[in-house]
Amino acid sequence: MNPNNTNTVLTRPKYPPNRPNHRFSGEERKLLQTAMLNGCDATLKSKDQRTELAIKLNVDEERIRQWFSNNRSKSKELLSIPPSISTPPPITSAVLSPFVPNFGITSVPPAPPSLPKEVRLEPYRPNPTHLMVERIAKAQLQRCRLVAKRIISPLHVEYKVNSSVKGTVHVCSVKEKPHCECVDFESGRNCKHLIFIFMRVLGLGPNSPILYQRALLKSELLNMFAQGAACDPTYVVSSFVSK
Repeated sequence: MNPNNTNTVLTRPKYPPNRPNHRFSGEERKLLQTAMLNGCDATLKSKDQRTELAIKLNVDEERIRQWFSNNRSKSKELLSIPPSISTPPPITSAVLSPFVPNFGITSVPPAPPSLPKEVRLEPYRPNPTHLMVERIAKAQLQRCRLVAKRIISPLHVEYKVNSSVKGTVHVCSVKEKPHCECVDFESGRNCKHLIFIFMRVLGLGPNSPILYQRALLKSELLNMFAQGAACDPTYVVSSFVSK
């Protein structure tokens, strides 16, 4: 090269291969190292990743490739170090010392055993029939009196009901399958004697679905017996008549 030739322009390589990091800042090197951890390298398969890095850092892709090529030895070291934002190992009982506070970490108690579902011995009747509605209305007007009561079990109570001037007494059993000795009960619907027991003795309302059920749950029986522990004396026959 002729030094007297003023038209000759001396240039130097834009990115010296022996100094690939001379212009990368600390933040830029962190970005490159993160890309290295994600599998980016100097091979052809990572060219798209290197192109994205070159756009972010505003440099040529060749410079990015040269950096990965010169830092291949550091790649294995970086891959052997877990990332800083990693999931911490689970805390086990061996880690916790008896002299170190547990910070509220306790074992979860086992779930309580589920109670068995109650089964009704007869199909549930969602609505009363027209005849049953009339029978409930008439039962509220007819004259019935409680003669006697006998507790057989927590889920079975027997009542004696006087429903006529002649002194006829019918035995009604309130249990899982209510029963009465009268003829009307045999028709397939609860009779007026059972309706009297449900409403006047046990305190159910005229709209209660229990009035027209042919079978009751244990929970329904317990609730009724607890509610009707004290019967209205108006509907109890006098001791003279009961004898």
